[in-house]
Amino acid sequence: MGPDMLLPHWPFFMASAVLYVIVKAMKSGPLSNERAKEVRWVRAIRRWFPLTLHPLVLGGLLGLVPGLPVSPGVEGEYGPVLYFTGAGAAAVLVRNLWKEFKKYKGIP
Repeated sequence: MGPDMLLPHWPFFMASAVLYVIVKAMKSGPLSNERAKEVRWVRAIRRWFPLTLHPLVLGGLLGLVPGLPVSPGVEGEYGPVLYFTGAGAAAVLVRNLWKEFKKYKGIP
């Protein structure tokens, strides 16, 4: 498995990384627990729309943007939506694995 196999999928990895950073910033800033205690609509968003779903929804919305590059074989009207939703799911997976690894190693 060399770089030639991964290189065509750079849009997926980049989208996943960008979604990871955006959601991490949202969770510690505008949608934080502290802000949810103060702002009613933030509390409603957090109750009805769990933070785990944010990267998936943002990825799906990103897939609606015309002209974004995708990996070869992603075709159709909804192909990019599912593609970038998958990138959001990968961001959630990486984030959860990282959290569990830090807990296992005792890293704060």
